[in-house]
Amino acid sequence: SVKVESDLCTRYMALRLENIQVLKSPEWLTRALHALDQRSVNTFVDLTNYVMFELGQPMHVFDADKVKGGITVRMARDGETITTLDNKEVTLTSEMLVIADDEAVLALAGIKGGKKAEVDSNTKSIILECASFDSISVRKTAFKTGIRTDASKRFENNYPVAWAEHAVLRYVY
Repeated sequence: SVKVESDLCTRYMALRLENIQVLKSPEWLTRALHALDQRSVNTFVDLTNYVMFELGQPMHVFDADKVKGGITVRMARDGETITTLDNKEVTLTSEMLVIADDEAVLALAGIKGGKKAEVDSNTKSIILECASFDSISVRKTAFKTGIRTDASKRFENNYPVAWAEHAVLRYVY
């Protein structure tokens, strides 16, 4: 289940894909990402980056089995923490929009995912996230945390809400 508790998220799409096998990306995808100065992680993560560079819409994947309960898009609680995918420990404030499950923060909305639900070689199901976040909120959080990513740069440009659906369809097909 998904709950959006803030108007700083104007659209949130989540798609669960089950019975998957995480593999190394095919050579064409690895080469395409390297040409864009991106490193290859695995097929599911790489496809999110490929679609982002192709269509401009950031996406993220979570290991579904590591998500406890539902997903909630909400404001962080002062003092809450997240360890990002690049192992940066970040202390959050109540002005920061996050994606969380019933136990903890999963991602900084529009900026960076966390280690808690990282997709790895043991992942059997994923949740594909595609959303639209307020550009000013993303910019402020990126600045306060010192984390600026390809995704945050795109969300700061205030992409149309409709692009999320196009990106999900591109990812799946």
